[in-house]
Amino acid sequence: LRFPKEAEKHLVREIENRGMNRSRLILTDKFASDEHLRVKRAASMLLDTLDYNAHVSGLDALWAGLPLITLAGRNMARRCGASFLRTSGLPELLARTQEDYVKIATKLARDPPTLQSIRSRAEYEQLNGRLFDTQAWVREFETMLHLMWEVAAATESSARRHIVMSGFSKWKKPV
Repeated sequence: LRFPKEAEKHLVREIENRGMNRSRLILTDKFASDEHLRVKRAASMLLDTLDYNAHVSGLDALWAGLPLITLAGRNMARRCGASFLRTSGLPELLARTQEDYVKIATKLARDPPTLQSIRSRAEYEQLNGRLFDTQAWVREFETMLHLMWEVAAATESSARRHIVMSGFSKWKKPV
């Protein structure tokens, strides 16, 4: 998306200072969702921001088959991209350090066959993976709510409970 004019000038300057072709930076106005996804597909990859991860933009990128490169931070706003990548079976795009982030992006930019392989996997995951499987998500959410109710009903204490649901997609719904 377009930035304020002053920010656009800085982006162009940084791209040119790094020896990149200015034509690789494409800034657009807002448009309809289907057009938004079509434009995303034209990109090579989405480089997630470090301070505040892509949320819906990251999901849109993965839905469009676009690799998302991210670095998990310490709070929820910095961990969304990591969650998306783990759930979609693309954990190799999750950097552990800023140096790792640069290495992943550089490798994909310089290795078109690897980039295409990851894009193909992202496209496959769109229809077959867990990230966009709404029915499975609803079943698992219902299971979690049932479990929370059972735990609350079984204890007289008003103390807060923390329930970890790791791997719960294999669980049966409580009766």
